[in-house]
Amino acid sequence: MFIRTVSVKKKTNTFRYVQLVHNYRDPKTGVSKTQVLYNFGRAEKLDLDAIRRLIKSLAKLLAPEEAVAVVRQLDEKFGFEFLGSRQFGGSFFLDGLWKQLRIDTTLKKLLTGRDYQIPVERLIFAMVANRALAPSSKLGMEHWVKNEVLC
Repeated sequence: MFIRTVSVKKKTNTFRYVQLVHNYRDPKTGVSKTQVLYNFGRAEKLDLDAIRRLIKSLAKLLAPEEAVAVVRQLDEKFGFEFLGSRQFGGSFFLDGLWKQLRIDTTLKKLLTGRDYQIPVERLIFAMVANRALAPSSKLGMEHWVKNEVLC
């Protein structure tokens, strides 16, 4: 497979179209033929961000080390940089349980009438989630919420 650019002349203009094509050998004649797998459209109107996303999605089908190399090459060429990631599953589950048990609404009712400028209910949830998922000190909990998990 490869990318092919086809030029089409119309009166005074020449249009260039980008295609994903595949060569195969015709079993009857033995002649090599080209099959168009996908037309990306006119070269000057390509959605390069969509193509980058497609390449990253296709890279998931490769072996991990090959995929990392492909994505790294893309990132180097187009200026992307991996900054980090956070855990989400455990806190998402606990948040659902927290809301199902109506702890959030109970705490909000108890805190009404007080002029807190910060979301106290979310802070209490973060402390409970820390104790359940990665027990640590209060200072350790601050680091955990700030850097490791999405609450």
